[in-house]
Formats: sequence, structure tokens, C-alpha cells
Amino acid sequence: MRRTFEERRSQAGISLSLLVLPVVGLLLLSLVLVTLSLATVWVGIPLFLGTVPVVRSFANHHRRLVEGLTDRPVPEPYLPVPAQASSWQRFALVMKDQATWRDLLWLLVNGTAGLLVGFLPVVLLAESVMVLAVNPLVFALFDPQGMSTWIGWIEVRDFDTALQAMPLGLVSLALFWVGTPALLGWYAGLARGFLEPTPQAELKKRVEHLTVSRSDSVGSAAAELRRIERDLHDGAQAQIVSLGMNLGLAQELMDRDPRTASKLLEEARESSTQALAELRRLVRGIHPPVLADRGLLGGLQALAMACPIPVTSKIEIPGRAPDPIEAALYFAVAEVLTNAARHSHARQVGLSASHAGGRITVEVTDDGDGGAVLTPEGGLGGLGRRLKAFDGTVVLNSPVGGPTRVILEVPCELS
Repeated sequence: MRRTFEERRSQAGISLSLLVLPVVGLLLLSLVLVTLSLATVWVGIPLFLGTVPVVRSFANHHRRLVEGLTDRPVPEPYLPVPAQASSWQRFALVMKDQATWRDLLWLLVNGTAGLLVGFLPVVLLAESVMVLAVNPLVFALFDPQGMSTWIGWIEVRDFDTALQAMPLGLVSLALFWVGTPALLGWYAGLARGFLEPTPQAELKKRVEHLTVSRSDSVGSAAAELRRIERDLHDGAQAQIVSLGMNLGLAQELMDRDPRTASKLLEEARESSTQALAELRRLVRGIHPPVLADRGLLGGLQALAMACPIPVTSKIEIPGRAPDPIEAALYFAVAEVLTNAARHSHARQVGLSASHAGGRITVEVTDDGDGGAVLTPEGGLGGLGRRLKAFDGTVVLNSPVGGPTRVILEVPCELS
């Protein structure tokens, strides 16, 4: 009941705001139309480009409002405008963007529908408060002479008639209580139809996203190949070359200097051991054996056990994800735990992983100093590029003073 009361109070506040926002939207629409009419004499172009961000910010406020009403995000539909583009190029791109005209049409529709949605709940709530509380209180305490008002078909002129009108106040309150969620739900659906991306815009943004993620994937793969080549050249390859040289010298000295040959053979044995260890380390860096044996569940548990900071883990992944996704999440969590151990001064780390709604969600939280920043050139930025190849996301929340919370999400189905 308390939660329902909080929801109705929030909905009443939204309805009250809708008495103001549509009027502001109509003023913005008038301003945009004026700047467009001046575009023929050029001076309107910079004015129009100055008002468009205001309109889009206003529309984004309504997108967040709809997201709060429906618990479903409304993504921005706008096409990107290059920063280096000239004023005329920006004007042409904004004019060709369907989202620009849909925003303007929304301002017009919201000027009527929004006012209606805001007006009805506020009037019903105000009338119920007036009839159930204010009128009886005024006539009971002050008994004003000559004061009268009509509530429905009842003329309220004294305390007795104020009590007779109270059932009408209960009806108004019931209409507000039942009708407001339905009315706001209808408004949210109407707003979503204007403010969310069209299928064409979604397809174009999807193509752009895939182009960027493909480029990032190719770059990450090339960087990984360079790392493997460098590790092989500087590590195992050098040790194997040294091993071959020692074996050749030992073969030459076997007859005339067996003691030196024995030392060379011992060094060769040590070199072979080091080369094998280097190759094993390199293979683990490509695809850890624990992932092949036990999947992401076992891999995350192994990372939690190996972390120098105590880790409390809750991992519920009832199946196997594709190998590339398991590897990407494994190395992402390893990077996050390493950062926590090195930089956060944390005393405790929480690790949780689950699969729901066709997505794997991994959350890592530490009680350290906070202040971490997600930068493109940083480790977490690299994780974001790596997960983006699978339509994954990295969300960082790290206020100064902590705690730091990193959420990794990747869509996938488990086998």
C-alpha cells in the first residue's frame, strides 16, 4: 500500500509538470518556426541551429519521463552531425534527419494531449481534497456566512451540505486513483510513438554500430596478434634458439670435454623448462584452460580465488556461453579485479554474475577509494571495445570516496 501511495504521489507530480511542459513546448515550436522562416535570408540558419539542441534536450527530457513511466528506455534517434561540418552542412543534415521533424510534430501533439493528461488528474485530486478536507474544515471551524459553492448537483453552503458532498469527493479520489496510471500509460505510449527511433533510423544506427564494432574487433585482433608475436619472439623463441645452440656446443664437446658438455646439457634442460613455461603462459593468455574445462562459471570462481583482495562471489550461470563471449568476459573481469587490487585500496570485493533476459550480467563492486574514470585509452575502455564486438556494454559508477561498481553486460543464449 505504501508503494502504491508513493507511485500515485509521483504520478500526481508528473501530471502537475504536464501543465507546464506542453506550454513550453509550444513556445519552442513557435521559436523554431520563426527561425526557419528567417533561414531564407541566412540569418535564420545559425538561429535555427541554436534552437535545435534546446528542442532535442526538451525531447530527451520527455524520453526520460517515458522511461520512468514504462521502465523501458527510449533511445535517442538523432543522426550524428560531424563537429567539423560547416553551418550550412549542419543545417542540411539536421533538416534531413527525420527525428527533427518528429520532435516538432511531438511539440504540437504534446501541446494538446499533454495538457489533457496533466489537467484531468490534477483537477480530480484537487477536487477530492477540497471536498473531503478543505470544505468540511472551513465550515466546521469558521462557518463563513454567505459562502457557497457547487459540488456536482449539491450546493455547499454550511457544514451539513459539506458533509453531503463528501461522497462526490470519494468518487473524484477513486477516479484519480484508478484513472491516473491508465492515463499516463496512454500518454507514454503516445510519446514513445513520436520520440523513439523509426525502424529506418534504428537500422542506420545499427549499421554504424556494427561498422565501428567491426573496426574495433579487427584492431583488437591485430593488437592481440602483435602481442603474441612479440611474446614468442622475445620469450619462447629466444629460449629455444639458446637451447639449440647449447645442444650444438654440447655435441661438439661431448668427446673432448665431457664436463663442459654436461653443463651445457643442464643449461639446455633449464632453457627447455623455461620455454615450456613461457609457451604455457602464452596459451593461457589466449584461452585459459579453466574456461575450456569448467566454462565461465569456473573461470570467474578461479579469478575470485586468485584475487589478492577477499572476494565474495555469487555466480549463477546455468549453462555455457559461446567460447569468444566467455573469454571476453573472463578477461574483462580479470582486468577489473586487477585494477581493484592495484589502485582502489579496497578491503572487500563483490562479484556477481547471472543470466536473465538473454543477457549475461557481471557486476564487480569494491569498497575502495573510487574516482575511477572510463577513458578510451584506459584498460576499461579497451574492455568496452572488446565487449562491443558482441553488442556488450561496460557501465562504470565510481564516485570519489567509493564504492566503485562496474557492470558488464553481453547478450547471448546459453547452451
